[in-house]
Amino acid sequence: VIFVLLFLFFVVDFRIVVSRECLHVLHVFHLVFEKPIYISVIKRILKPGGYLILAVPGISMCDYSWNELWRFTELGVRSLLEKEFQKESVKVKGYGNSLVAAGEIRGMASEEFSFKELNYTDGRFSVEICAIAQKTIINESSTS
Repeated sequence: VIFVLLFLFFVVDFRIVVSRECLHVLHVFHLVFEKPIYISVIKRILKPGGYLILAVPGISMCDYSWNELWRFTELGVRSLLEKEFQKESVKVKGYGNSLVAAGEIRGMASEEFSFKELNYTDGRFSVEICAIAQKTIINESSTS
């Protein structure tokens, strides 16, 4: 748990951690081995009503020198987040399509695609998976 906290402080802007209202975990989650523990720690850090904003790779080139461990699907991200956050507070969406996925693997830049090509989404070929999860607000009257 201490390793995860230290990892959060190095990866996430310290001011965001201190405020505990919103944690941005962008392109980090695929480097974490113990994902359920990581999500649990994030949830504990968040204030009630706080948000986790997550972005992870779907289809992409893998560079072993970066010690990358995982790639994700919308269903996989949703399943992981719903173990800690209430189902209705989790939103997950994939972005990308087969053309963009092939370009990503070949090292093409976004400027090499048209706006229409970049914005067409086909969940079978998500290049980027984004999620937002909100920590439940504890009702004071129900805790009395």
